[in-house]
Amino acid sequence: MAGTSFYSNSGDNNLTATGLTLAATGNLFEGNIDNLDRIAFQLTGTWVGTVLFEQSNDATNWVSCSGYIPSAPATETVVSLTANGALVCRSDMKYGRVRVSAYTSGTIACVVHGRRIGTFNQ
Repeated sequence: MAGTSFYSNSGDNNLTATGLTLAATGNLFEGNIDNLDRIAFQLTGTWVGTVLFEQSNDATNWVSCSGYIPSAPATETVVSLTANGALVCRSDMKYGRVRVSAYTSGTIACVVHGRRIGTFNQ
């Protein structure tokens, strides 16, 4: 993972990845999201590009992860962001990633957080 300063998916029933930055095309985050119910991604920085959210069962064949932007109506779903913001996705597969598919300039920063199934009220 590009620039990961903290990544955990054990013991505390959460997944957290911080310190993720990228100034090119490639993966901002890729990791095991198995047994997570929802996963949230937040992008910040000054950048121009397109960031996709994807999932896979084998870490080879990736599909788009449709999610919602918390500040928008829940009926509106998206699979990418082209500006700073947050996206929340269901975690239906074993692996997840945040991929910069198009890059023009700047540095994109990302924070990833997920909770395991059944831990939302704890």
